[in-house]
Amino acid sequence: MATTPEHMGSKATVFQLGLPLVDNYELPSPEEAEMVLDYLLAYPSRLLKEFLRANGISPFLTKAVLREQLLEGAKSQDIHPADIIGQLDELEGWGDQHIFLYCSTMEAAKIWATEVRRNGILKENGLDHLLNRRNPCILPHEPVISSIRASTDRLRIQWVERRVWDERLPQLDNVDGAITFRAYQERVRRGVTTFDWDLVTGHAALMIERLPHGTNYQEVRDRFEHELEPLVGISTFRRIRLSNATGRIEESGEARRRQYKHETERGFVASFTSPSPLQDAFEDPNVEQARKALGKTVSLLGNLYWNPASGKLDRHIHVKLYPKELRIGIFGACTELEVRHLLSRIRFYCR
Repeated sequence: MATTPEHMGSKATVFQLGLPLVDNYELPSPEEAEMVLDYLLAYPSRLLKEFLRANGISPFLTKAVLREQLLEGAKSQDIHPADIIGQLDELEGWGDQHIFLYCSTMEAAKIWATEVRRNGILKENGLDHLLNRRNPCILPHEPVISSIRASTDRLRIQWVERRVWDERLPQLDNVDGAITFRAYQERVRRGVTTFDWDLVTGHAALMIERLPHGTNYQEVRDRFEHELEPLVGISTFRRIRLSNATGRIEESGEARRRQYKHETERGFVASFTSPSPLQDAFEDPNVEQARKALGKTVSLLGNLYWNPASGKLDRHIHVKLYPKELRIGIFGACTELEVRHLLSRIRFYCR
């Protein structure tokens, strides 16, 4: 059963399909519907089971058959196309994230926990029509807010955008005398960015779905902070530093250490990497000894595989900490509960 805004506690699951649609929502074109199914069915079956069963479809069918049944259901309106987009928003809002953590003052949180003041802010910014509603988007050319979910204890704002980049294809390069033609192919992908704020604890996160290689996440963070400023006053929030967390997580044993990169006091960089993701980077005592010989260092990277935890995680999850950028990377398709658990543990070690 979908969680409605009235029942969203600070630890509750946020379920995209629980929101009604905005007025005058336009159905996607047949081409767009095909595109959404391609994106949705790229996710592992374990994350699609609940949605499929809710729509009377067996989750044990092949992807080709699932695609056919979902498309037929959308055409017949047995499955609302907006619900398929909503399910995609939910999946893209948690998996493959690059995350910046914040902590707000309780005064700032109280403003949004108060219905009258919350509604006033949204009306001033022309966004009141999106309050606890969803505006399903597929590939808008500019970032569009697809939903604003607010209750007395949580605020969650989600943007959808079209991401375009050029992918280098060196195998198609051509040399004509003194002239070299370098080949690129334009790639287009849907992208989701989410601001999630616990109004009880003041903990907030800006979650950017993984971007094309080489993208500057700090620039993207600054762009969305600019969007958030008139709504939540994010410039008053404290950004959470990760410098303490990297070493403390390493000592905790909660994660397997794939790679650690350190900078010495004189600016030299040393990196330690295990031969495979299944081995700890410091399993070799010689490597452990070499690291200790570095003396006082600053951590530049913690490349980890978080260990399963009873009732919290049932599998290893790839996590990277980038302390200088205050950024966390959580890789692969994940659920909301998995990501919330990881962020809570990282916050714990940041103290």
